[in-house]
Amino acid sequence: MKTVMMMMVLFATNCERPEPVVISGPVVVPPPDPQPTPVEEEPEPEPEREAPKLSCGTACLNLQMLGCEVAADTPEGSKCKEICENSFQIPALAWDVEALTRTETCPR
Repeated sequence: MKTVMMMMVLFATNCERPEPVVISGPVVVPPPDPQPTPVEEEPEPEPEREAPKLSCGTACLNLQMLGCEVAADTPEGSKCKEICENSFQIPALAWDVEALTRTETCPR
């Protein structure tokens, strides 16, 4: 048993031990970036726009912008919008509001 102990002591004294790691100075941790890198965000989708509601008002406005005589007030003082709305009382004379809103020329 003494022999085994002696061999262990000899073995332990002859083994090379690793060199300790020496840090030469304090460890410096860089501060966080004051302006973080911007993350590219997806643009927000534009809200769906409803198509303008076609009415006598939109038709008359378009006709006025075109300078059409039909959009002018009558000598009695009736407005284009009133005339348009009244036209629906007689279906054969009803104004085509959609066509008058989209037209690029004055009706004849």
